[in-house]
Amino acid sequence: MLQNEAHKFDIIILVETWLKESKSFKLKGFHIIRFDRQVGSGGGLAICIKDNLFYEKTKIKFNSNKLETGSVIIKVNPHNLDNFLITACYRTQNIDCSTNNISHNEWNSLTNAISNHGSKYYILGGDFNAHHPLWGSNKTCPNGKIIADNLDYDNLVILNDQSPTHYTLTYAGFHESCIDLTFCSPNLFPKINWHVLDENWKSDHYSIAIDINIKPLHLQRLEYRYNFKKLDWENFYTKLDQNKTFFNSIAYTNLDIPSRYDYFLDFLHESIIDSLPNTSPINKSSGITLKPTNSSSKPKCIWWNEKCDKVIRQRKAAFKSIRFKYNIDRFIAVKRMDALTTKTLHEEKRKSFQSFCSKITPTTKTNEFWKIVKKFNNSFKEIDYGTGNSKMEENMAEAITRLSAHKYTLTQFKS
Repeated sequence: MLQNEAHKFDIIILVETWLKESKSFKLKGFHIIRFDRQVGSGGGLAICIKDNLFYEKTKIKFNSNKLETGSVIIKVNPHNLDNFLITACYRTQNIDCSTNNISHNEWNSLTNAISNHGSKYYILGGDFNAHHPLWGSNKTCPNGKIIADNLDYDNLVILNDQSPTHYTLTYAGFHESCIDLTFCSPNLFPKINWHVLDENWKSDHYSIAIDINIKPLHLQRLEYRYNFKKLDWENFYTKLDQNKTFFNSIAYTNLDIPSRYDYFLDFLHESIIDSLPNTSPINKSSGITLKPTNSSSKPKCIWWNEKCDKVIRQRKAAFKSIRFKYNIDRFIAVKRMDALTTKTLHEEKRKSFQSFCSKITPTTKTNEFWKIVKKFNNSFKEIDYGTGNSKMEENMAEAITRLSAHKYTLTQFKS
């Protein structure tokens, strides 16, 4: 279900992932930055970043065995200005809460580490398992009191609007609480719209959506497929020679890296088009196919159908009903709908795969076969950027310099 909804967001923070190094987690269209718990079970954080955003994994100057944290920097400006720090946090709620209470010093150390990290904007969010009337709780716990008493609005502003973020549904009743907190830098507060969604993605926490009126640095991409057998290579190299002076000029080198990258791609594309016979961008038979990539579009789930949509709607309706008024009949209805949803999704996926297998013939192309199988497994090529992809700017600069330095550098396109 997360895969079907992920396309609506640029960044997704996941808390209590329970992931270990041996476990794989993939979300098509996103880079996954994991902060797995190293000792013991449970816990863990993950920040999922859309693959057209520049980011860098970072570490704030904070260490605690009571608070798990993980941070990334989102690039807003190509000159390393106005960067955006995102920190996810999780505090385990032990049975003996007194052994895991944060102290005044620990909270102040965390907030100072975030505000002094060097980013113009910053957000701190996660499951703090902390109660206080300030953010909507009907009680106060030691951790909530420490956070509320030490909330320095010069460093962090709380975004919660007292809406419940967590629920407990048992045979004894339905109870909601506010334990998932979000804070931001004061300069970011006027640019943010914070709200809780009805969708819980089968978790006991509601999803929180944060709309931020800031445009991050995007990597614009287009996939081009050319028929190089029709390319007039002599004409192509001539065009490179005619323009190589500009690529070494001050006007070009003074552009920021993404602009140089976009300009170079446009020039390369136009040179190839001019070197293909009777080429038109909308005429695919002339030797070129243009395929714009848009990671914000909804990923195709080849087995999802109207029956899946219907059972999801019914499950949401049952849950909304019990939120409005709890009784045993509605409790049973919710549990039945949860079971029916799981069963229906598994059945529809299996039926779709069986239908696919029944259509396989000796003439079925191997590459098409495995392409569909990977879609059923939610499998795709995963690129590991390690500490982030912000170094891509440097790589692009080197590539652009190499490609525009000499006409014979581009013979790799001739294969």
